Amino acid sequence: MCSFKYSILQVLLLIGTMVGLINQGFAQEPLIVEAVVLPKSGTAPLTVTMSAIVTNPQPDEVLSYRWVIAQNGTEKAGSTVKEKFNEAGTYNITLLIDKGDVVKHVSQHTVTVYSNQPPIARLNIEPLEIDTGQYVTITAGESFDPDGDPIKGYRFISSKDGLLFPILKNGDPVLDPAEIEDPITPIQEDYWATLSNTTVELEEIDTHTITAIVLDDHGNVSTPTTISVIVGESTKPAAAFPPPRPITVFRPWLLCWMRVNRSINWTWKVMKGRLIIIRGL
Repeated sequence: MCSFKYSILQVLLLIGTMVGLINQGFAQEPLIVEAVVLPKSGTAPLTVTMSAIVTNPQPDEVLSYRWVIAQNGTEKAGSTVKEKFNEAGTYNITLLIDKGDVVKHVSQHTVTVYSNQPPIARLNIEPLEIDTGQYVTITAGESFDPDGDPIKGYRFISSKDGLLFPILKNGDPVLDPAEIEDPITPIQEDYWATLSNTTVELEEIDTHTITAIVLDDHGNVSTPTTISVIVGESTKPAAAFPPPRPITVFRPWLLCWMRVNRSINWTWKVMKGRLIIIRGL
């Protein structure tokens, strides 16, 4: 026949003592933390995600997470946070996991941010010598960004005629500033074309210096690049039109025609069904 040597109260006290010892053992066990900081390097502006997971939390344990960035004095709370770095440099990030006022975990992480380079404009113009009244085709389609950022805007400027492209009144497509993602610098001009080429007429007889600048999706502007186009006086003879021959018409309406050929004006009229030519200097 079984008998209990301990009272129910003693059993409960024994269980409580064992639970306390177990909890004390958990409290002394260091946290096992998986911390991830990605990407560890990149070109500004660089958005970095920082996350931490404790793989051996104690039952009902409340932990707090702090990410401290020494270089810019930023501190963010949470097991997963994000930070955008706009300036180049090396950033030291400290993860602290606290339980109340007690720091349970500390780890160090490093992020390297490189400078964002401006795009490089490539200009091509055909032809390079024209007569007045002729057109040239200007393109910057071979422009590129060393960081691989897309080219978002184009501008072409003439030393004689000013802005050639884009021209709003011509309906040239222009860039919406909202398309510039994470701008590092503000857009320096009012309007940028979204197309990389255009065809324009250069009227003034002289040497025109054509300048191209391009814009990347961070608001960086290229160094201007230029090509000269020579515009000369047209050497083509003026078209010659012989005076019209008299003709007979059968309706007495009034019909007038005038042709200016050098200093001679030819005028012909229909009067009473007969064509009459009048020559005037």
